[in-house]
Amino acid sequence: MPDFSEFKEQLSKSDRDFLESIGVHSNEDLMKIVAEIYEALGRPVAARNNEDSSDGECEDFEALDPFELPQVILFNDEPAYAYHIRIKLNDAPLPIWREVEVPSNISLEFFAHVVMIAMGWENEHLHQFKHKNTIFKNRACIEDDMFWGFASRREVCDAEEYSVSMVFKEKGKRVRFEYDFGDGWEHDIWLKKIREYGPDEAPCIKILKGVGTCPPEDCGGIWGYEDILEIWGKKRKTTEERELLEWSGIEKDFDPEYFDIERVRECLCDLWESVL
Repeated sequence: MPDFSEFKEQLSKSDRDFLESIGVHSNEDLMKIVAEIYEALGRPVAARNNEDSSDGECEDFEALDPFELPQVILFNDEPAYAYHIRIKLNDAPLPIWREVEVPSNISLEFFAHVVMIAMGWENEHLHQFKHKNTIFKNRACIEDDMFWGFASRREVCDAEEYSVSMVFKEKGKRVRFEYDFGDGWEHDIWLKKIREYGPDEAPCIKILKGVGTCPPEDCGGIWGYEDILEIWGKKRKTTEERELLEWSGIEKDFDPEYFDIERVRECLCDLWESVL
């Protein structure tokens, strides 16, 4: 954790005054406040929403569920163009990337679900987009993150209030996408091409191509996945190593370079049909 005095220097005067008013004078004080808030809440929102789910799926969501589809899907007052977008998982031990085509007038939060399906993430954790000094979060994430107002110098925006075209304004535009703030999966996303739809062409979501299998959920981020690949490559494994692979869902026929494009195509078609 950075030095507390350096942390305070990054805050506005009103934020520093707020910390003083609640008796926060050190990192220890700050962590104590965080612990008290989390204790009062019970657990972070990601854990609460998965509680008591017998089949591993999230059911009976709370009103502000970070994992359900957004209310705003399309900006119908905008013209739709076909955006060819590339998504790359950063620092992966093997290349993992996807290319998709999406209508330019879908909301940024809906696009987040396209990204997760294309990559292979199971939508079990919070996510956000970052561009320069702006963070785009969904409404549930904004409501749950009690410290974003003074712990970050970035402006926080509702991802449902922005379309893809509002953020990716020109060819080559890059945005960072973060999934699972614990494991810290970071993706670079950029706009490769823009084209007009044909007169008889209906806008839709397409997976164009991709490389590499998505890492397992909750495996410890890039470094955890590197450890898993190292264990998977061993001819002889300890009992603990075999249990780790089993827990991670890594089977004997696992291929880290394989990408099931047909499965992703079906999932994206189902997603698009469900909102239409």
